[in-house]
Amino acid sequence: MIGIEQFSSQELKDRQFDFVIAASGYEERAPYQYIDLQLQSNRKIVISFSHGQEHPVRKKNDNIFSKNGFKAIILDGEVADISILEKIVFDIKQATKDNGYVSVYIDYSCMTKNWYAYIIYSLRYLLKGYPADIFFGYTHAEFVPYNGNKTLNKVVGPLYGHCGLSVPSKPTALIIGLGNELNRIYGLKQYFDASPYLFYSDKSYNEMYSDEIEKINSEIIEEIDKENVFKFPVNDMIYTDYLIDNLCKGLFDDYRVVIAPCGPKPFALLSMINSLKYDNRIEVWRISPGNNLARVIRRPTGLITVIKIYFS
Repeated sequence: MIGIEQFSSQELKDRQFDFVIAASGYEERAPYQYIDLQLQSNRKIVISFSHGQEHPVRKKNDNIFSKNGFKAIILDGEVADISILEKIVFDIKQATKDNGYVSVYIDYSCMTKNWYAYIIYSLRYLLKGYPADIFFGYTHAEFVPYNGNKTLNKVVGPLYGHCGLSVPSKPTALIIGLGNELNRIYGLKQYFDASPYLFYSDKSYNEMYSDEIEKINSEIIEEIDKENVFKFPVNDMIYTDYLIDNLCKGLFDDYRVVIAPCGPKPFALLSMINSLKYDNRIEVWRISPGNNLARVIRRPTGLITVIKIYFS
């Protein structure tokens, strides 16, 4: 069983953790969560992108993490170096064995999906049977309008640990999480020859963001039956998880279920959690331009969404 509980970020302020894990890149929000919540830990790790190290914001972020005692690990954003990520997860398991318990805080705001997909998958199985508090925190960013650039997708494939190995014997139900980047979803429906379902942010989080999603994806939204379109509150992870879980359970008997979370990251995390909950009966695929992704200097709004994941 896997369950989640949502926390107010302030409930975790000044809390001591066994591990705090973050990511450094060119987004201004990268160190915000650690600083704002004043997270305490003797083992702090920052996973940093191998590219863009000379970017001024990246240098600033790296300097903040370094001054606060984070151990830097450099990874290619597109190559999930299993040996390095594996070492982090095994250190967490060893701490659990030594102490009988472990608490981990993961800021996934600036991570690639393949990084936190591997981390959550590994923790799910390596910590099985051990008491653990695993928190995932997301720093929301200010709305940045779509700039009209069309970047071709370079990566289309299942995320590590979130895909069944058997040959599909049923038609595919494709659940697409929409964002405000135009090219992400095109070709997906044809690629899977699937029955599509859409999820995107409602207006409760940011009306401009929701309106822009509807505008730039209007063609596909209009093609799909209204009952197959779901709007969710980005900051209410419990309700959004309920929507995903309820839809998937209704599809299992007749379909192979594939989720393509093209935005935002909290939706992607919930997709991964549901994939593990149902032992990969839900596949989660990544669609991305890879390292060709346009660099957007995302600034924090001050809103942090935190969930605790229960493994049992």
